Amino acid sequence: MRGALQQHERLAAGIVVLLAFLARLWAAHGTFLNPDEALHFQIANQISWAQAYEASLTTAHPPLLIFVLHFWRGLGTSEVVLRLPSVIAGTAFCWFLFSWMKLVFGRAAAWIGFIFVSFLPPMIALSAEVRQYALLGCFLGISLYLTERAFAESSAVEFALGYGFVCLALFTHYSALWFAAALGAYSLVRLAEIEFPSKLKVVWGTSQAVLLLLCDFLYRTHLTKLVSGAAITTQEWLANSLFHRGRQSLVVFVFARTFGVFQFVFGQLAVGDVAGILYATGVVLLSREKKARALGMFLVLPFILNCGAAVASLYPYGGTRHSLFLVPFALGGVSVALAWVARQHIIRSLALALVVVLLSAIFGRPHRPFMTRADQSTENMSRAMTFLRQGVVPGSLILTDYQSSLLLGHYLCAQQPIVFDRTIRGYYVFDCAGLRVLSTGPETSIFNPSSFLNQRVFDVLRDRLGVKTGDAICVAQAGWDIGLAGQLRSSSPPFRDLKVDSFGRNIQIFRLWLSALGPAADQASP
Repeated sequence: MRGALQQHERLAAGIVVLLAFLARLWAAHGTFLNPDEALHFQIANQISWAQAYEASLTTAHPPLLIFVLHFWRGLGTSEVVLRLPSVIAGTAFCWFLFSWMKLVFGRAAAWIGFIFVSFLPPMIALSAEVRQYALLGCFLGISLYLTERAFAESSAVEFALGYGFVCLALFTHYSALWFAAALGAYSLVRLAEIEFPSKLKVVWGTSQAVLLLLCDFLYRTHLTKLVSGAAITTQEWLANSLFHRGRQSLVVFVFARTFGVFQFVFGQLAVGDVAGILYATGVVLLSREKKARALGMFLVLPFILNCGAAVASLYPYGGTRHSLFLVPFALGGVSVALAWVARQHIIRSLALALVVVLLSAIFGRPHRPFMTRADQSTENMSRAMTFLRQGVVPGSLILTDYQSSLLLGHYLCAQQPIVFDRTIRGYYVFDCAGLRVLSTGPETSIFNPSSFLNQRVFDVLRDRLGVKTGDAICVAQAGWDIGLAGQLRSSSPPFRDLKVDSFGRNIQIFRLWLSALGPAADQASP
């Protein structure tokens, strides 16, 4: 069987790629967009390329995905169509990572990494969302492959192309900066080890200069223009991924967050911890071989750079999708160790990889924030929009928080460009389907009783939008971690009998009649 696999390796790899594509396509269909996905489409859904670029300057990511979506929306705006670029890019990432690993680690380790990147649940999930991560992985995978081929063939063209894809990665996500630094150091070591043609050294130097100019351009045109609400923030769910000096041990932080990376990549805590140990083993195995020491350094350096950025509170490190650029290096180390355990036997290596994937799929659970597939069903969103369009009196006002407004803007407005009224400080107003929506700004992403029962909310409704005492308003929540209705019921007596229409656990709608005394004394609908 081993001989048959080697003889028909390309066919076998093609089957794995096809299965990886189908797994991602299945994950991409049947669920409504999450708030981040809706935000990316909303930014891209502008009349012109120039307006799309201007809108992209309000988000904490470079503009490439926005340009892709601005073009892609012409092919359709259904969930699966909007997610298709990520599905394709995520599948391509699998192939190029496999191709790179064959060049540097050998076939057994390459097949292990191939199975991991193709079928681990977190890798599938990140390739089925309207986000930057699948494109980022694809560009990084291509860059790794072309760079290694450039060294093998002494090809200046492939070397330049490899760094060209690093530039594309940097236009996609700022974490590519740490990848670029690690690749630059690795390339320099390789160039110093053996007498390569001088043209490769010229390409390396030119590429570093181009990357520095690109970083300067993005800094001046984007990062310096970010408003506070769009900057890379320390949201509660990311707090553990940044070091808090004086409140925690540096050693504990480094070890905990490093193992957190593997827990995220493998989607299961115990499996991730074992993977972290295997990764360290793989690095040691490479470092014992003189010819592979540069490669061992290359597997470690991105972790060091990311960890250093987290200690400096510049970038999160740990069990978060923001560390996706570490995936090639994490899977590389783990795969080397497992191939060593399997004694480089491809069938045993495949068996080990499949067992790990099954354990992660059966016993793993997604990291926060997440919605279950059943609750995120497109049918739930369809029923909720039908309820608003048919069950709410035209001209009525809908009050919502920021993350919910992203979904309302996408689905209630039927994927049309939205014109926002931002004249009320801290709030957005827009009209859809004959209804007016008042949304909080990014500073209040999710309503809780304190932010909802704020006197200023009542003042805005009464003084700026003309809502009178006794008028009904509709309150809508959709997205991650919603629970305003239940919190109001348990914390405020006037809301004890609040009637809520739920569409799964992640979409809730209820009505309120305002009194003259303010939100805290409002009478909830019977």
